[in-house]
Amino acid sequence: MNVEKLNESIEVLKKDLGEGLVSTDIWSVDTSLPIASYNSKPESCAVKNKITDTMYDSFKNINHPGIGRYYILDYADLTMEIVIPLGKYQWGIQVNPAKVALGLLLNIVVPRVIDSFEQAMVE
Repeated sequence: MNVEKLNESIEVLKKDLGEGLVSTDIWSVDTSLPIASYNSKPESCAVKNKITDTMYDSFKNINHPGIGRYYILDYADLTMEIVIPLGKYQWGIQVNPAKVALGLLLNIVVPRVIDSFEQAMVE
């Protein structure tokens, strides 16, 4: 894994989302610790690991198609987070939806960060 590439990806994310980006963490599922971040919220990484695991297990138990490329959490502080499961890692992108176009986020930014993560994994 090329952590420098992941940090570069976060810099691009900051430029793409501007003031709309609240925080972002890329963390290891095994340790729940961030390996690259901006305005990190490390304690929330463990919580999102549990949420992801619970959703995977619950959907599997009822023969449901399960999680796709990402899921969205809508928070009480009027922010939202896209959580992208990436095998042994997860990437959370918390945004202020009043400052970010949802279409841009889901159709441009998310595919771009998935690609940049995959590139960082092979280098």
